[in-house]
Amino acid sequence: MRPILATPLRTANTTRQTAGLLLRLGAKPQTVQKYGKAKQQRIKGGISASQKESTQRKQYLRWVLFESK
Repeated sequence: MRPILATPLRTANTTRQTAGLLLRLGAKPQTVQKYGKAKQQRIKGGISASQKESTQRKQYLRWVLFESK
């Protein structure tokens, strides 16, 4: 027979007050998150096609409006 726990194993709140510091459980450091995003960009092959198309469209409009005259 398993012992009954007085507190639930998992709570909705993921923050815990520890010696005056607020510790967030399960949060990754900012550098790890940035590295993960950079790695995803590399896996996906850089910027997406829609971003590339948008950039090209802006460059063309800029050329038409300002430089073609």
